[in-house]
Parts: sequence; C-alpha cells; structure tokens
Amino acid sequence: MNSPKEKKYRSKFLPLFLAIALCTGLLGLLLSMILTGFDIRAFQWKVVFAVIFLIAWSLTWTTIIVLYYTITISESGIKGYNFWGGYRFVEWGTTKECRTMNLLGLKYLRIFTLDNRLPLWVPMFLNHLQDFKRNIINLTDQGNCMRSYFEKERGVSP
Repeated sequence: MNSPKEKKYRSKFLPLFLAIALCTGLLGLLLSMILTGFDIRAFQWKVVFAVIFLIAWSLTWTTIIVLYYTITISESGIKGYNFWGGYRFVEWGTTKECRTMNLLGLKYLRIFTLDNRLPLWVPMFLNHLQDFKRNIINLTDQGNCMRSYFEKERGVSP
C-alpha cells in the first residue's frame, strides 16, 4: 500500500509497445524465413497469422510490463527494478552514479549504488516524466546523481 508521501510512475505504453513489436517482428521474420528455407512463396501465407500473433503478443507483454514494473519514489528513496526485473529499494544517500542507456530505442537512467549491486533501470519514457523529474529534484540532496542529471536538463526547475 502506498503511503501518502509515495508516488508511483508507470512507463508510457506506446514506446514500449513499438519496441517490443519491432523486436518480436524482426525475430519472427528471421525465424520464419529460416524455417521456410527462404522460400518467399511458402512464407506468404504465414504473414497474416504472424501479424495477428505479433500484435497480440506485443499488447500482452506491454500491458504486463507497464502494470507491473513501476517506479516508486518517496522521501527516503526510490524503488525500481534492475535489468533482470528484480525489485529493490535504494535510499537517496546510497546512489553514487547515474548513466544513461539506450535499449531498443528506449532511454533508461541506470542508478548505481554504493553497495555495487545491479543498478536500477529508470525508464525515461515514464508517464508524467516532468513531474517525476521535479519530485526527484525536490526530494534529493545537492550532489545526488539523479538530481544532478535532471538539473542539467533544460526546463526543469524545483
């Protein structure tokens, strides 16, 4: 249950859907071509089924990811997930470095901590991203890597 001072953020649906659909589509196309021996005539009848499956698969996984993988911030820290989907809470004072990463066209801010565990991956395609940035600036101390990162961006002020 959320305390009144916690705020949850979810990823935007469309960018995530497009990345999943593109990735799945390219892998499916390659696999289909390999299985049909690169025979275009044998491949053509499968296209309609493949497109329907691709859309259903992408919608399902995007919905699961958007609903389950949230980012929660509070006065004491941030709760998020690592690359493998594991959740953990990080106190603001334990962050040591932030680095951006582009994965399949999706930008993430990776938060490294003093305990050297796997970094948190914070999507930079969150719904209400400007609100998220302002809250990070207001909740963190001067020198926090996330605060420094967002203060460098234009248009963000406390």
